[in-house]
Amino acid sequence: MHELRCEFLESFVYLNQVLIPMNFESSSTSRRPSLRMFIVVLIGSLFLVSLLSMSPVVGQEESSSKPTSQTESNESQKTLTQKTLIETILTEQTKAWNEGDLEKFMQTYWRSEKLTFSSGGKTTYGWEATLDNYKRSYPTVEKMGKLHFDGLEISMIESKSALVLGNFHLTLSDDSKVDGNFSLVVKKMDEGWKIIHDHSSGLDEKFKKKKDKKKD
Repeated sequence: MHELRCEFLESFVYLNQVLIPMNFESSSTSRRPSLRMFIVVLIGSLFLVSLLSMSPVVGQEESSSKPTSQTESNESQKTLTQKTLIETILTEQTKAWNEGDLEKFMQTYWRSEKLTFSSGGKTTYGWEATLDNYKRSYPTVEKMGKLHFDGLEISMIESKSALVLGNFHLTLSDDSKVDGNFSLVVKKMDEGWKIIHDHSSGLDEKFKKKKDKKKD
């Protein structure tokens, strides 16, 4: 479009600076341009006006499409970043658990009486009550064993909340294993992402045996 406009401008300048003066000089009596030349200049002028008025519209369409694409890219990057931060709190959990530090493990939870933890058909309310349950179930470092997660799936609900699904695997000091799955609701607080609800369920022994047989 830019090259076409330049070529036309050059032609228009040529008409005005060369052909029209020549036409005047060829008429010694009236010194008026011929009708044919007048029509050529008029048509050229109308075409030039149309060309110039059309060019900004094309540019505008091109520029308007870029922000949309850029916005989508930015949103995708933000989502990826938030998911990485959520994965970090789960990494902190396993590290604290394997160090035998339940207090540190609980730092990934929302420190509020509104925190909920569901397991074994019961729901516990509150951060302190949840910590007490852990202490009763795992009174020593030896009984805590070693923990790791896998099968993580993170789905953003909105910009400041997400659902996390996954599996936990706990190897105890006697080499026995406790496996299960969990679903977490996490929320972005002023101090970062925190778990506001935890639903953890151990695998049913019958189901576990069937699963082990399939592996064999």
